[in-house]
Amino acid sequence: MIIVYHDFGGTHSTALAAAIHLGIVGKNGATSVSADELLNRVPYFDQVPGHCKGTVMHVGRDSAGHEVYILGRRRNADLAINAVLSACRFIGKCQAEFMFVDVSKRVNWLMRIGGFLSRGLGMVQLGRPIVVKGTQIAYPSIARLVDKTRQSIQLHADRLRSPEA
Repeated sequence: MIIVYHDFGGTHSTALAAAIHLGIVGKNGATSVSADELLNRVPYFDQVPGHCKGTVMHVGRDSAGHEVYILGRRRNADLAINAVLSACRFIGKCQAEFMFVDVSKRVNWLMRIGGFLSRGLGMVQLGRPIVVKGTQIAYPSIARLVDKTRQSIQLHADRLRSPEA
């Protein structure tokens, strides 16, 4: 299965969700993440330039062999998802192999302001500390979303293995 964490910018909440999913941060039930971990261990955190919006970026492969990606898709999730799926049809990937996870509802106002300043206006020195603080506040909610995603993946796998399926 291919898991795509997506939101408006694809560089803060999605990067953290993918890193939690892959066990890069948040191991052993951690309930928070340090600024150092966000900036130095989370791939793509506050690093995706504006011209990369709409680009599906590979973050890694989880312990079950699922590929994990992030996507910044601006305000139109349906359009971006449909574009990804239609492109995948051309290369022979089945829609059932994808799970798109919308992380945007986990984004708080500090993340929005800090992300806009850092990525939107290029004011990294001002925006980055704000987006880091907002991301630290959002961490428990994003971690719960990742846990729900893992459970959904497991349910899907169990259904595929079930003799009644």
